[in-house]
Amino acid sequence: MAIFDRNDPFQTLDFERNIVNPYLTEYRNNTIFDRFTGKTADSPIFVKTGGTGSGDTIVYNQRQNFAPTIKLDQAQLIMNEDSLTFGVERLIIGEFRFGVKITDKLLQELQINHKFDPELKADLLAKGEYRKTQRMMQQFGLAFSEANRGAPNAAVTYVELIAKIIACGIDALAAGEAVSNSRLMFGKDKRAAEATVGAVVTNAVMPAAAGVNQLTVDHIFRLADLAQKGSRTAVVNKEAAIKPYMTKQNRLGYADRRYLLLTSSDAYADLAKDPAWASQMSRGTVETEEQPSLLFGSNYKGTVHGVMVVTIPEFSNYTFANDGVNFAYSAFLGCSAIAMGIGQKPLLRYDDFDYKMHQGLAHIEISDAKVLKFPSKGDLAQKGVNPLRVENGMIHSFVRLS
Repeated sequence: MAIFDRNDPFQTLDFERNIVNPYLTEYRNNTIFDRFTGKTADSPIFVKTGGTGSGDTIVYNQRQNFAPTIKLDQAQLIMNEDSLTFGVERLIIGEFRFGVKITDKLLQELQINHKFDPELKADLLAKGEYRKTQRMMQQFGLAFSEANRGAPNAAVTYVELIAKIIACGIDALAAGEAVSNSRLMFGKDKRAAEATVGAVVTNAVMPAAAGVNQLTVDHIFRLADLAQKGSRTAVVNKEAAIKPYMTKQNRLGYADRRYLLLTSSDAYADLAKDPAWASQMSRGTVETEEQPSLLFGSNYKGTVHGVMVVTIPEFSNYTFANDGVNFAYSAFLGCSAIAMGIGQKPLLRYDDFDYKMHQGLAHIEISDAKVLKFPSKGDLAQKGVNPLRVENGMIHSFVRLS
Protein backbone atom coordinates (compact mmCIF):
# COMPACT_ATOMS: atom_id res chain seq x y z
CA MET A 1 0.00 0.00 0.00
CA ALA A 2 1.06 3.60 -0.45
CA ILE A 3 2.42 5.25 2.65
CA PHE A 4 3.22 8.77 3.71
CA ASP A 5 6.58 9.84 2.25
CA ARG A 6 8.22 12.46 4.47
CA ASN A 7 10.68 13.26 1.69
CA ASP A 8 7.83 14.45 -0.53
CA PRO A 9 7.34 18.17 0.23
CA PHE A 10 3.73 18.14 -1.02
CA GLN A 11 2.77 15.21 1.20
CA THR A 12 4.59 16.76 4.14
CA LEU A 13 2.80 20.09 3.70
CA ASP A 14 -0.58 18.38 3.42
CA PHE A 15 0.11 16.25 6.51
CA GLU A 16 1.16 19.31 8.51
CA ARG A 17 -1.92 21.27 7.44
CA ASN A 18 -4.51 18.54 7.99
CA ILE A 19 -3.07 16.54 10.89
CA VAL A 20 -0.26 18.19 12.86
CA ASN A 21 -1.33 21.84 13.03
CA PRO A 22 -4.98 21.24 14.05
CA TYR A 23 -3.82 18.72 16.65
CA LEU A 24 -1.20 21.09 18.12
CA THR A 25 -3.73 23.94 18.25
CA GLU A 26 -5.93 21.83 20.51
CA TYR A 27 -2.95 20.48 22.45
CA ARG A 28 -1.75 23.98 23.32
CA ASN A 29 -5.16 24.92 24.72
CA ASN A 30 -6.41 21.83 26.52
CA THR A 31 -5.44 22.56 30.15
CA ILE A 32 -6.68 25.17 32.58
CA PHE A 33 -3.15 26.62 32.74
CA ASP A 34 -3.13 27.43 29.03
CA ARG A 35 -5.57 30.25 29.78
CA PHE A 36 -2.69 32.06 31.55
CA THR A 37 0.10 31.16 29.12
CA GLY A 38 1.60 33.55 26.58
CA LYS A 39 4.69 34.50 24.61
CA THR A 40 5.31 37.77 26.45
CA ALA A 41 6.69 38.49 29.92
CA ASP A 42 3.29 39.90 30.92
CA SER A 43 1.79 36.41 31.00
CA PRO A 44 1.72 34.48 34.29
CA ILE A 45 3.26 31.53 32.41
CA PHE A 46 5.91 32.95 30.08
CA VAL A 47 6.71 30.75 27.06
CA LYS A 48 10.01 31.02 25.22
CA THR A 49 11.25 28.93 22.33
CA GLY A 50 14.94 28.21 21.98
CA GLY A 51 17.43 25.41 21.50
CA THR A 52 16.77 22.33 19.47
CA GLY A 53 17.52 19.28 21.56
CA SER A 54 17.28 17.61 24.90
CA GLY A 55 19.65 19.19 27.45
CA ASP A 56 19.61 22.64 25.82
CA THR A 57 19.21 25.71 28.02
CA ILE A 58 16.73 28.56 27.60
CA VAL A 59 17.68 31.81 29.36
CA TYR A 60 15.25 34.23 30.99
CA ASN A 61 16.73 37.67 31.77
CA GLN A 62 14.84 39.59 34.46
CA ARG A 63 15.78 43.25 34.81
CA GLN A 64 16.16 44.37 38.41
CA ASN A 65 15.79 47.94 39.64
CA PHE A 66 17.91 49.32 42.46
CA ALA A 67 18.07 52.75 44.06
CA PRO A 68 19.72 55.05 41.47
CA THR A 69 23.00 56.83 42.07
CA ILE A 70 22.13 60.51 42.46
CA LYS A 71 24.52 63.45 41.96
CA LEU A 72 23.57 67.01 42.89
CA ASP A 73 24.60 70.34 41.38
CA GLN A 74 28.07 70.07 39.83
CA ALA A 75 29.04 66.70 41.32
CA GLN A 76 30.45 64.36 38.68
CA LEU A 77 28.06 61.74 37.31
CA ILE A 78 30.51 60.40 34.70
CA MET A 79 31.76 56.92 35.71
CA ASN A 80 29.02 56.77 38.36
CA GLU A 81 26.12 55.79 36.11
CA ASP A 82 24.19 52.67 37.07
CA SER A 83 24.52 49.57 34.90
CA LEU A 84 21.61 47.44 33.83
CA THR A 85 21.26 44.61 36.33
CA PHE A 86 19.68 41.31 35.41
CA GLY A 87 18.68 38.28 37.38
CA VAL A 88 19.34 35.36 35.06
CA GLU A 89 17.21 32.23 35.21
CA ARG A 90 18.14 29.16 33.19
CA LEU A 91 15.73 26.39 32.22
CA ILE A 92 17.10 23.09 30.93
CA ILE A 93 14.66 21.40 28.58
CA GLY A 94 14.34 17.70 27.87
CA GLU A 95 12.40 15.21 25.78
CA PHE A 96 9.26 13.41 26.81
CA ARG A 97 6.98 11.13 24.81
CA PHE A 98 3.60 9.51 25.12
CA GLY A 99 1.59 7.49 22.64
CA VAL A 100 -1.39 5.35 21.76
CA LYS A 101 -1.83 2.10 19.85
CA ILE A 102 -3.25 2.45 16.36
CA THR A 103 -4.94 -0.12 14.11
CA ASP A 104 -4.04 -0.83 10.49
CA LYS A 105 -7.16 0.91 9.25
CA LEU A 106 -6.60 4.07 11.30
CA LEU A 107 -2.93 4.14 10.33
CA GLN A 108 -3.85 3.95 6.65
CA GLU A 109 -6.34 6.79 7.08
CA LEU A 110 -3.62 8.83 8.75
CA GLN A 111 -0.89 8.05 6.23
CA ILE A 112 -2.79 7.98 2.95
CA ASN A 113 -5.85 10.20 3.40
CA HIS A 114 -4.40 12.43 6.14
CA LYS A 115 -7.48 11.97 8.31
CA PHE A 116 -7.17 11.83 12.07
CA ASP A 117 -9.70 9.52 13.72
CA PRO A 118 -11.60 11.63 16.31
CA GLU A 119 -11.39 9.00 19.05
CA LEU A 120 -7.69 8.45 18.47
CA LYS A 121 -7.06 12.19 18.51
CA ALA A 122 -9.12 12.64 21.67
CA ASP A 123 -7.18 9.86 23.42
CA LEU A 124 -3.84 11.43 22.52
CA LEU A 125 -5.03 14.89 23.62
CA ALA A 126 -6.31 13.49 26.93
CA LYS A 127 -2.91 11.97 27.66
CA GLY A 128 -1.27 15.28 26.78
CA GLU A 129 -3.64 17.21 29.05
CA TYR A 130 -2.83 14.92 31.97
CA ARG A 131 0.92 15.17 31.42
CA LYS A 132 0.96 18.95 30.96
CA THR A 133 -1.22 19.53 34.01
CA GLN A 134 0.83 17.28 36.26
CA ARG A 135 4.10 18.83 35.11
CA MET A 136 2.82 22.34 35.76
CA MET A 137 1.45 21.34 39.16
CA GLN A 138 4.86 19.98 40.15
CA GLN A 139 6.51 23.36 39.63
CA PHE A 140 4.75 24.92 42.63
CA GLY A 141 6.20 22.29 44.96
CA LEU A 142 9.61 22.23 43.27
CA ALA A 143 9.95 25.97 43.96
CA PHE A 144 10.68 24.91 47.55
CA SER A 145 13.48 22.61 46.43
CA GLU A 146 15.09 24.42 43.53
CA ALA A 147 18.48 22.69 43.84
CA ASN A 148 16.91 19.24 43.72
CA ARG A 149 14.64 19.48 40.70
CA GLY A 150 16.04 16.37 39.07
CA ALA A 151 16.19 15.77 35.33
CA PRO A 152 13.95 17.77 32.96
CA ASN A 153 10.35 16.53 33.09
CA ALA A 154 11.16 14.10 35.90
CA ALA A 155 8.00 12.99 37.72
CA VAL A 156 7.76 13.74 41.44
CA THR A 157 4.94 12.53 43.68
CA TYR A 158 2.83 14.91 45.74
CA VAL A 159 3.98 13.14 48.90
CA GLU A 160 7.58 14.02 48.01
CA LEU A 161 6.66 17.58 47.08
CA ILE A 162 4.78 18.21 50.33
CA ALA A 163 7.77 16.87 52.27
CA LYS A 164 10.01 19.35 50.44
CA ILE A 165 7.61 22.20 51.22
CA ILE A 166 7.41 21.45 54.94
CA ALA A 167 11.20 21.05 55.25
CA CYS A 168 11.99 24.25 53.32
CA GLY A 169 13.67 27.08 55.21
CA ILE A 170 12.55 30.70 55.40
CA ASP A 171 15.37 33.14 54.62
CA ALA A 172 17.75 30.88 56.60
CA LEU A 173 20.29 30.18 53.89
CA ALA A 174 22.62 28.14 56.07
CA ALA A 175 19.90 25.51 56.48
CA GLY A 176 19.92 24.66 52.77
CA GLU A 177 16.86 25.23 50.59
CA ALA A 178 15.01 28.43 51.49
CA VAL A 179 12.17 30.62 50.27
CA SER A 180 12.10 34.36 50.84
CA ASN A 181 9.77 35.56 53.59
CA SER A 182 8.64 38.20 51.09
CA ARG A 183 7.07 35.47 48.98
CA LEU A 184 5.25 33.60 51.76
CA MET A 185 1.87 34.28 53.36
CA PHE A 186 0.47 32.22 56.22
CA GLY A 187 -3.16 32.79 57.17
CA LYS A 188 -3.57 36.05 59.07
CA ASP A 189 0.17 36.70 58.61
CA LYS A 190 0.85 37.02 62.34
CA ARG A 191 3.83 34.92 63.39
CA ALA A 192 7.34 35.04 64.83
CA ALA A 193 10.69 34.21 63.18
CA GLU A 194 10.09 30.50 62.50
CA ALA A 195 12.93 28.87 60.59
CA THR A 196 10.95 26.53 58.30
CA VAL A 197 7.57 26.33 56.60
CA GLY A 198 6.73 23.32 58.75
CA ALA A 199 7.35 25.32 61.91
CA VAL A 200 4.75 27.89 60.84
CA VAL A 201 1.98 25.54 59.73
CA THR A 202 1.19 24.33 63.23
CA ASN A 203 -1.73 24.69 65.61
CA ALA A 204 0.32 26.98 67.86
CA VAL A 205 1.18 29.51 65.14
CA MET A 206 -2.03 29.23 63.08
CA PRO A 207 -4.83 28.58 65.58
CA ALA A 208 -8.30 27.40 64.64
CA ALA A 209 -10.32 30.55 65.30
CA ALA A 210 -12.99 30.85 62.63
CA GLY A 211 -12.19 33.26 59.80
CA VAL A 212 -8.66 33.96 61.05
CA ASN A 213 -6.24 31.60 59.31
CA GLN A 214 -8.56 30.19 56.66
CA LEU A 215 -8.80 31.52 53.11
CA THR A 216 -10.68 34.81 53.47
CA VAL A 217 -11.05 38.11 51.64
CA ASP A 218 -8.65 39.58 54.20
CA HIS A 219 -6.01 36.96 53.28
CA ILE A 220 -6.45 37.79 49.58
CA PHE A 221 -6.08 41.51 50.30
CA ARG A 222 -2.87 40.84 52.21
CA LEU A 223 -1.53 38.82 49.26
CA ALA A 224 -2.27 41.63 46.80
CA ASP A 225 -0.79 44.23 49.16
CA LEU A 226 2.40 42.20 49.62
CA ALA A 227 2.69 41.75 45.85
CA GLN A 228 2.43 45.47 45.20
CA LYS A 229 4.95 46.41 47.90
CA GLY A 230 7.42 43.58 47.20
CA SER A 231 8.13 43.06 50.89
CA ARG A 232 6.34 43.77 54.15
CA THR A 233 6.15 47.33 55.46
CA ALA A 234 8.87 46.90 58.10
CA VAL A 235 11.47 45.75 55.54
CA VAL A 236 13.78 48.58 54.45
CA ASN A 237 15.38 47.07 51.33
CA LYS A 238 12.30 45.58 49.73
CA GLU A 239 12.30 42.93 47.02
CA ALA A 240 10.95 43.86 43.61
CA ALA A 241 7.18 44.20 43.49
CA ILE A 242 5.21 41.59 41.59
CA LYS A 243 3.80 43.09 38.43
CA PRO A 244 0.14 42.35 37.70
CA TYR A 245 -0.47 40.27 34.61
CA MET A 246 -3.01 42.83 33.44
CA THR A 247 -3.60 46.53 34.14
CA LYS A 248 -6.69 48.45 33.12
CA GLN A 249 -7.85 52.00 33.73
CA ASN A 250 -10.64 51.89 36.26
CA ARG A 251 -12.91 54.61 37.62
CA LEU A 252 -11.35 58.10 37.89
CA GLY A 253 -8.32 56.90 35.90
CA TYR A 254 -6.69 54.82 38.63
CA ALA A 255 -5.05 51.57 37.61
CA ASP A 256 -7.03 48.34 38.00
CA ARG A 257 -4.33 45.75 38.67
CA ARG A 258 -5.17 42.08 38.08
CA TYR A 259 -3.55 39.07 39.72
CA LEU A 260 -4.45 35.38 39.98
CA LEU A 261 -5.02 33.14 42.96
CA LEU A 262 -4.94 29.46 42.07
CA THR A 263 -6.42 27.41 44.88
CA SER A 264 -8.20 24.18 45.75
CA SER A 265 -11.90 23.59 46.16
CA ASP A 266 -11.14 22.72 49.81
CA ALA A 267 -9.75 26.18 50.53
CA TYR A 268 -12.46 27.87 48.47
CA ALA A 269 -15.12 26.19 50.59
CA ASP A 270 -13.87 28.30 53.50
CA LEU A 271 -13.70 31.46 51.37
CA ALA A 272 -17.33 30.94 50.33
CA LYS A 273 -18.31 31.15 54.03
CA ASP A 274 -16.66 34.55 54.47
CA PRO A 275 -19.40 37.23 54.69
CA ALA A 276 -17.12 39.70 52.88
CA TRP A 277 -16.83 37.29 49.95
CA ALA A 278 -20.58 36.66 49.88
CA SER A 279 -21.34 40.38 49.71
CA GLN A 280 -18.73 40.89 47.00
CA MET A 281 -20.25 38.08 44.94
CA SER A 282 -23.65 39.74 45.17
CA ARG A 283 -22.31 43.19 44.36
CA GLY A 284 -20.02 41.81 41.66
CA THR A 285 -22.81 40.21 39.69
CA VAL A 286 -24.56 43.58 39.67
CA GLU A 287 -21.51 45.43 38.32
CA THR A 288 -20.20 42.96 35.76
CA GLU A 289 -21.60 40.00 33.88
CA GLU A 290 -18.21 38.28 34.12
CA GLN A 291 -18.55 37.88 37.89
CA PRO A 292 -20.05 34.40 38.40
CA SER A 293 -22.98 33.62 40.64
CA LEU A 294 -24.13 30.52 42.47
CA LEU A 295 -26.22 29.59 39.45
CA PHE A 296 -23.24 28.54 37.36
CA GLY A 297 -20.41 26.10 37.92
CA SER A 298 -17.00 27.35 36.86
CA ASN A 299 -13.36 27.17 37.92
CA TYR A 300 -13.42 30.96 37.93
CA LYS A 301 -15.06 31.91 41.22
CA GLY A 302 -14.89 35.68 41.15
CA THR A 303 -12.62 38.70 41.59
CA VAL A 304 -11.92 40.66 44.76
CA HIS A 305 -9.25 43.34 45.35
CA GLY A 306 -8.18 42.79 41.73
CA VAL A 307 -7.42 39.11 42.37
CA MET A 308 -9.12 36.52 40.19
CA VAL A 309 -9.85 33.41 42.26
CA VAL A 310 -9.62 30.21 40.22
CA THR A 311 -10.00 26.70 41.61
CA ILE A 312 -7.74 24.02 40.16
CA PRO A 313 -8.87 20.45 40.98
CA GLU A 314 -5.28 19.22 41.22
CA PHE A 315 -4.48 21.77 43.95
CA SER A 316 -6.37 19.50 46.35
CA ASN A 317 -3.32 17.24 46.11
CA TYR A 318 -1.41 19.96 47.97
CA THR A 319 -3.65 19.78 51.03
CA PHE A 320 -1.68 18.21 53.86
CA ALA A 321 -1.69 17.48 57.58
CA ASN A 322 0.98 18.87 59.90
CA ASP A 323 0.96 18.96 63.68
CA GLY A 324 -2.44 17.28 63.55
CA VAL A 325 -3.96 20.12 61.51
CA ASN A 326 -5.08 20.21 57.87
CA PHE A 327 -3.66 22.96 55.68
CA ALA A 328 -4.08 23.98 52.05
CA TYR A 329 -1.54 25.49 49.67
CA SER A 330 -2.47 28.08 47.03
CA ALA A 331 -0.40 30.12 44.57
CA PHE A 332 -0.77 33.87 43.99
CA LEU A 333 0.50 34.82 40.52
CA GLY A 334 1.43 38.00 38.69
CA CYS A 335 3.29 38.21 35.38
CA SER A 336 6.30 35.98 34.58
CA ALA A 337 5.62 33.69 37.52
CA ILE A 338 6.49 30.48 35.69
CA ALA A 339 8.83 29.89 32.77
CA MET A 340 7.82 27.47 30.04
CA GLY A 341 10.51 26.51 27.54
CA ILE A 342 9.95 24.71 24.25
CA GLY A 343 12.89 23.43 22.23
CA GLN A 344 11.10 22.87 18.96
CA LYS A 345 7.70 22.20 17.45
CA PRO A 346 6.24 18.99 18.94
CA LEU A 347 6.17 16.05 16.55
CA LEU A 348 3.74 13.27 15.72
CA ARG A 349 5.51 10.03 14.83
CA TYR A 350 4.28 6.51 14.16
CA ASP A 351 6.17 3.25 14.25
CA ASP A 352 5.54 -0.47 13.86
CA PHE A 353 7.29 -3.71 14.81
CA ASP A 354 6.66 -7.47 15.06
CA TYR A 355 5.96 -7.80 11.31
CA LYS A 356 3.52 -4.87 11.51
CA MET A 357 1.27 -6.67 13.96
CA HIS A 358 1.48 -3.64 16.24
CA GLN A 359 1.50 0.09 15.41
CA GLY A 360 1.90 3.10 17.65
CA LEU A 361 1.35 6.85 17.28
CA ALA A 362 3.50 9.06 19.52
CA HIS A 363 3.65 12.70 20.59
CA ILE A 364 7.29 13.79 21.00
CA GLU A 365 8.19 17.07 22.68
CA ILE A 366 11.30 18.81 24.03
CA SER A 367 10.30 21.23 26.79
CA ASP A 368 10.02 21.85 30.53
CA ALA A 369 8.87 24.48 33.05
CA LYS A 370 9.99 26.04 36.34
CA VAL A 371 9.13 28.88 38.72
CA LEU A 372 11.12 32.01 37.82
CA LYS A 373 13.32 33.47 40.57
CA PHE A 374 15.88 36.26 40.93
CA PRO A 375 18.69 36.93 43.46
CA SER A 376 17.40 38.67 46.58
CA LYS A 377 17.82 42.44 46.83
CA GLY A 378 17.54 42.39 50.60
CA ASP A 379 21.26 43.15 50.90
CA LEU A 380 22.08 45.94 48.44
CA ALA A 381 25.81 45.26 48.82
CA GLN A 382 25.19 42.04 46.86
CA LYS A 383 23.44 43.46 43.82
CA GLY A 384 22.25 40.53 41.76
CA VAL A 385 24.37 37.88 43.51
CA ASN A 386 22.59 37.25 46.82
CA PRO A 387 22.34 33.44 47.21
CA LEU A 388 18.72 33.68 48.39
CA ARG A 389 16.50 33.47 45.32
CA VAL A 390 13.13 35.20 45.25
CA GLU A 391 10.07 34.31 43.18
CA ASN A 392 9.71 36.78 40.34
CA GLY A 393 5.92 36.67 40.10
CA MET A 394 4.56 34.35 42.77
CA ILE A 395 3.61 34.30 46.45
CA HIS A 396 3.07 30.96 48.19
CA SER A 397 -0.09 30.96 50.32
CA PHE A 398 -0.84 28.62 53.23
CA VAL A 399 -4.19 28.58 55.00
CA ARG A 400 -5.81 26.36 57.56
CA LEU A 401 -8.80 24.23 56.56
CA SER A 402 -11.83 24.42 58.82
